[in-house]
Amino acid sequence: MSRLFPASEITSLGTKLFVAAGATETESRIATESLVTSSLMGHDSHGVLRIPEYLGFVANGRILPLGGGAGHKGFTLSLLVEILGSALAGFSSQDKDVFGNGVCFLVMDPSAFCPLNEFRRLMDDTIAYMKLSQPAPGVDEVLVPGDLEFRTLRQRERDGIPVDDSTRAPLRDHAERLQVDWSPLPRIGGVG
Repeated sequence: MSRLFPASEITSLGTKLFVAAGATETESRIATESLVTSSLMGHDSHGVLRIPEYLGFVANGRILPLGGGAGHKGFTLSLLVEILGSALAGFSSQDKDVFGNGVCFLVMDPSAFCPLNEFRRLMDDTIAYMKLSQPAPGVDEVLVPGDLEFRTLRQRERDGIPVDDSTRAPLRDHAERLQVDWSPLPRIGGVG
């Protein structure tokens, strides 16, 4: 059973748990805010439900606390993602002993190419042009990447993030083990 909880309460609890596990306050806050934001945007598989898993990794010595101390599916884009997440990050995509992915952030400053206001206008024009397309049969509207996520963000900021018992129970267990007050997430369904 899922219940809805305010993002601020989940952020507070997650941050406290990661600090108690050995991460710095800044690392803990950034990691927790990232996971909460993923859930707010509707990417639950990369969101709050990962907190107990990551805390379990820390407890079992599988990772250092948060690294402390240490659309379109075309072939070309898939290959680019593989290169960015493996070779460029220093990992072999064929290594059977590596768990997970490498990470590569590609950051561009649009103002290096054209004035920022012009870039924004061009983006608005491009999105408006895309949305003029006739929707596919059975589809109400043409969406662009981010439309659904921002709708989910607004709804979950208003109503809360769904957290089910299978996530709350391990959160409670980690909170008890790390002696962190988890009372901001109320007791429900016998899990508390």
